[in-house]
Amino acid sequence: MHKATILTALAESLSSEAASTVLPQEIACLEVRADLTGDPPIDQLRRKFKGQLLYTLRSRAERGADLLSAADRSERLRAAANHYDLIALEAHRDLTPELLATVPPEQRLITWHGSAGDLSELENRFATCAQVPARFYRVVPTATRPGEALLPLLLLKSLRRADVISFSYGAVGF
Repeated sequence: MHKATILTALAESLSSEAASTVLPQEIACLEVRADLTGDPPIDQLRRKFKGQLLYTLRSRAERGADLLSAADRSERLRAAANHYDLIALEAHRDLTPELLATVPPEQRLITWHGSAGDLSELENRFATCAQVPARFYRVVPTATRPGEALLPLLLLKSLRRADVISFSYGAVGF
């Protein structure tokens, strides 16, 4: 039986008050949303948080705030790979040979955010992501109707893999 992992996200700049806060031991992974926070001082994060650090630079295309050029984006992801335990790589823009050579499979979290009309389409999205070796895969469809909110659960059930994260996003997502 697999145990659930608690992940939390840092989605705003690290204030001096927040920097002095130690996160609870139950949180296993802290996702740093660098598209929202910039690049916080890694040494501060490591002192206050003993779990794994995930670096995410989510693009506008995947509901983030990153507007960097492909070259600048790649440079920031490569730099983060020297300091973070996991690096989120977007399936549609980050899987270049140069970047994959810098970020080893055990450090990769391949992500996809978008719309999927049914389970078959979602399985195909995952299959595309899974062509690249990674430690984890995150598939997040947008739910606009109540039935779509269940698609990630159906995906997880059909795949039966411990390396897949899936949930729905949007007004009716969970």
